[in-house]
Amino acid sequence: PDRFLHLPPGLEHAGTADYPRGLRFTWLHFLAPARVLRALPASGALARPAIAHDLARRLLDEQDRDDAPPGACDLLMHLLLLECAHARPAAETDPRGLAEQARVFIATRHREPISARDVAEHCGCHPDHLGRLFRARFGRSLSQAIQAERLATARGLLRDGHDGIGAVARASGFAEAHYFRRLFRRACGCTPGDWRRARTRMHVNAR
Repeated sequence: PDRFLHLPPGLEHAGTADYPRGLRFTWLHFLAPARVLRALPASGALARPAIAHDLARRLLDEQDRDDAPPGACDLLMHLLLLECAHARPAAETDPRGLAEQARVFIATRHREPISARDVAEHCGCHPDHLGRLFRARFGRSLSQAIQAERLATARGLLRDGHDGIGAVARASGFAEAHYFRRLFRRACGCTPGDWRRARTRMHVNAR
């Protein structure tokens, strides 16, 4: 999660294992100026994953529009590549893979009332030690990762469902709808309702 891989044209490639259940990723083919490609690492961890994910979503949305402004897709792709170009440096040594264990636990259990202490208990280590490893690996705290997972789930529910804001908050792991609204506005720049209205497409049945 929150990582990218850049493959040059014509390079034969394949997966190393079956995809885990629930895995989702965006695959893009693109052309870019040489100066941009020179700055793009072969792989890395996104420094601002939420921004990169939103850019990718907007890019795919613009590609589906018949009235997309000229150059909109090129601009979004360029911004997305710039996010990749500013990848974080390699994380400090974590021989037991505690940071990855924590990430998986958060990804699968974030809808439950878990805290950073619960994650550390699951990994069998002190919260402070795990927090340092996790921040070095993913560039955020355990609490921020839990919030980010819950917000990502909430955005999916808002986009694809019709439940009220309170129900979406609870289904995403937030105990209070008021706190969810405040956190969502801080992270996304708008209310959950405004976000839904901006991204919900109209489906018309025709005979």
